[in-house]
Amino acid sequence: MTKRQDERFSLASFIIDRIKPYLLSRVHPQMYASILGSTKEARPPNLPSPTSGDLYWIGWLYETDEILCCLDRLEHAVVYLSHFPPTKVFRFHHISEDSWIRYHEEMHLQEQYILSNRLRKLLKKVQRTASQANRPGDAVLAGNYLQSAFKIFQLFLKTRGEHVHNKRFEDARLSDLRTLVLLTRHGKGRVFRPFRKAEAGLAKDSLCASLSKSNRIMAELCIQLFSQLTPVLTACEPKS
Repeated sequence: MTKRQDERFSLASFIIDRIKPYLLSRVHPQMYASILGSTKEARPPNLPSPTSGDLYWIGWLYETDEILCCLDRLEHAVVYLSHFPPTKVFRFHHISEDSWIRYHEEMHLQEQYILSNRLRKLLKKVQRTASQANRPGDAVLAGNYLQSAFKIFQLFLKTRGEHVHNKRFEDARLSDLRTLVLLTRHGKGRVFRPFRKAEAGLAKDSLCASLSKSNRIMAELCIQLFSQLTPVLTACEPKS
């Protein structure tokens, strides 16, 4: 795990440490028996009920994991874009470099939208929790982060909205690639094939660089957010 990934996982790791006794208590003895090769049936244990603190942190772990999954999906899109598989199945179904790039670009737009909603849900929940715990300063902090997140995602959300409700998103390079794909389809226009291959590489590299840049922005936002929210969530933890 890189340092950046470790920072991204900081809040989730903190929460897991808080509920580790409860998590360990849920491990069934039969699991150990199967690992050790024992065939003896283990009697189901009397599992302890989660405390109010356990339930509190389990809820926050779920919210955090949803955001981490979004960050993973965003990075996966860049990896997929970098490795177009020129297989017979793709050629049979007419999945060209143009189709491949567009698909993962559109999925990236959709995942940005999901991440923005997950962050908004998390921060609104922090606001409510801080208010209920009589910590108005922490509620204001969550509100400030909510506004900052909206500003950062505003351009992405506008692009995604136009893509969904108006016209599919594409830049000039993708439009040129689409034209070259049409010219070379079904064995025609062989003279254009080198240009198609070169344009596909340029389009892929350009988009990967653009998506990687936006991924870094969103990851840094989440890392900073997790760092600032950890003491807030700790202060609002139920006492009993």
